[in-house]
Amino acid sequence: RRDGKSACLNAPLPGRRLIVVRPRRTWVRYGIVSATTCWTCRKAVYGLRVAPRAWGVHRDLRIREFRWIVDETAYMMKQCRMDTQVWLIIIVGDPSTILGLLICYVDDMLLMMKDGKVQAELSKALGRLWKMSTEVKLETGKMFSFLGLELERTA
Repeated sequence: RRDGKSACLNAPLPGRRLIVVRPRRTWVRYGIVSATTCWTCRKAVYGLRVAPRAWGVHRDLRIREFRWIVDETAYMMKQCRMDTQVWLIIIVGDPSTILGLLICYVDDMLLMMKDGKVQAELSKALGRLWKMSTEVKLETGKMFSFLGLELERTA
């Protein structure tokens, strides 16, 4: 399991929208900024209604284009048609062999596949693509939480 750090801050705003925001009232009250201060957003920021959608579109585009190579074999992820938050991990040119799944929800990612070179290189490559939290592996007898679910490996 990994989380994208500041995910929404990495997403471009949709279309050619001009979004102007004001500072929080508490910032003005404490003298951090003046009451007349306004900022123009260049990218999505937390609190904007469009931010989660902008991040999702951006994330999916990047994953769709994403490739990595291990021992001269190229791998990619293919978006599941039944659930667009699920990505199939496959060999480029061989969509029938599913090596694992990546489940995304906003900036939370759950990678389900066997340990090994392909998994390790995928994890490293995702870390180069986006700033990510430390990877948490599901190990026998240890639990972790994903989207409010407590997961535990029993075998």
